Amino acid sequence: MIGIGAFVGTSVARAAFARAGAHLTRLLRRELFSAFLRQEVGFFDLPGNGLGVLSSRLATDAANVTVMISEAWGEAAQLVS
Repeated sequence: MIGIGAFVGTSVARAAFARAGAHLTRLLRRELFSAFLRQEVGFFDLPGNGLGVLSSRLATDAANVTVMISEAWGEAAQLVS
């Protein structure tokens, strides 16, 4: 019985952290894209602010947040419990 309870609890916790990570990733991408749209035209002419760099940043930064939320916080919560 204890094993089944632990399995169910762990599964629910992982699913909850995965869902939270996906939600925060979507929110982060939306806010970051909105911030890009508010920039002046000259911002995109700077060497570090090209289209490829900014698109890559949208993808990688959001993915890093997902990993942090779903994996790292999930493992930390499992250690505490």
